[in-house]
Amino acid sequence: MAKAADKIKGSTRKSYGKITGTHLARAKEQGYTLTPKGLADYMRKLANSGTITKSSWYKLRCAIASTQDYGGYKDAADRLRALKFPEKATPKAKPRRAKIITDQDFKTLRDTMADKNDTITWAYLTLCRQLGCRPAEVQHVSELNGEFYVPSAKQRADGRGLDRFLTVDDPAALFEIRKAMGIVGSVEPLKRKTLHRVAQSRLNRTTAALWPRRERLPTLYTMRHQMGSDLKSSGLPPEEVAAVMGHQSTASASVYGYKVSGRGSVAVKPTEATVAKVRKVCPASSARFKKATHFKKAQFKP
Repeated sequence: MAKAADKIKGSTRKSYGKITGTHLARAKEQGYTLTPKGLADYMRKLANSGTITKSSWYKLRCAIASTQDYGGYKDAADRLRALKFPEKATPKAKPRRAKIITDQDFKTLRDTMADKNDTITWAYLTLCRQLGCRPAEVQHVSELNGEFYVPSAKQRADGRGLDRFLTVDDPAALFEIRKAMGIVGSVEPLKRKTLHRVAQSRLNRTTAALWPRRERLPTLYTMRHQMGSDLKSSGLPPEEVAAVMGHQSTASASVYGYKVSGRGSVAVKPTEATVAKVRKVCPASSARFKKATHFKKAQFKP
């Protein structure tokens, strides 16, 4: 029988291994034994420390459990997976990011980056805004026969994520996209791996300095959310909206943007071949959506 960890793709396992290694070292430094009980005690202590968000705690739990399972320590993996974030614990507040950005704010950001000669962050802002890319996808964007290929950072065998081909009909946007791609492409391949994190870190410092009183500051993902708003207000069919955003399911579009915050038109369009891959509901998510729908109906039943 295959272990649960065997179903995780290699890049995720490598990321889990890095996270796990850091925390196992901390656990040992703090006197915890690397046994099922010791690891569970460390996770409970971490939850009650107020230094980690609930989502990060669950990600860490999954990472340690998966690496323990992969190493053959099933008892430790099962015990960790059974843990829940304590109800009385106070998690670290999750930073709130803006989901919309005005044209003026976007221009201010790019002009500021240009003044700082920060071409990398300028390029990431441009590609995330113009193509709706996830930050981790930017380094992989390429152009072929006038079409922009964006491989999904969420691609999985169970149907999540969609590689897409996009076209751009606005000359000004086309010029900016190609310029930004040239900047990212000029960075050595080995140094591109965490380039989106570098760009986001620089952007965080810049937005905090520009708008110190704002509760929600724009991030690279804000550009993707704004693209979602623009697509919803443009009148494009749900299948085309999903295709541009890199979703195999039309239902996933509800996560991104607001129709009332859109610009009413977009310069980017998906190719017919990309749209043909979009389904009404992604197979891997159908059970989850059915369960959520059933819960809502039961909750509000008169």
